[in-house]
Amino acid sequence: MWKAAMMLMPILIIREVDFKDETNYKTLVIFFLSIQVSLICTLCFLFLKIHKKADQKTIKVETPPPYGSNDPPSVEHVTVQGYDKKALRAVATKLVIALSVCAFLHFKWSLIPPLVMQCFINPSTVFGSQLFKIHALGQAEKGPLERPWKEVKPFENLLGAGKEQEKKKKEKKKQ
Repeated sequence: MWKAAMMLMPILIIREVDFKDETNYKTLVIFFLSIQVSLICTLCFLFLKIHKKADQKTIKVETPPPYGSNDPPSVEHVTVQGYDKKALRAVATKLVIALSVCAFLHFKWSLIPPLVMQCFINPSTVFGSQLFKIHALGQAEKGPLERPWKEVKPFENLLGAGKEQEKKKKEKKKQ
């Protein structure tokens, strides 16, 4: 619920604030840069916490096959520390890709909305991650925070839902 409300804030800011005014524009850029620097510091903090904890307990991780492949999922055993570092790398990669796209759109076409949106989206990505909840907030590794974490893939979920509907239709036709 709070994420939906959080995503309305950039829209209101974009509509109500005149970014053609130099003061408002500079304030936005400073705000944007300070948020991104603080997120990078947060990722460094998480890395240090993971490294310091050095949890060598082994977990079994299933890696799904590539989309469209009929191969069974591969299973590997990794340490909790290795798993957390891999998850941290994935969060950092999301952050870098979002910043790259945002910077391109802003510098190429002088678009303001990507800057405003990333001031809200990137913090929700970092602070909503399982790593932050475990290592920074100290939440117990139970339930949804128990490793291995289910990987959220929204586009594959949409495609998967379509496949399930097709299977149901085929089963109905067979009956």
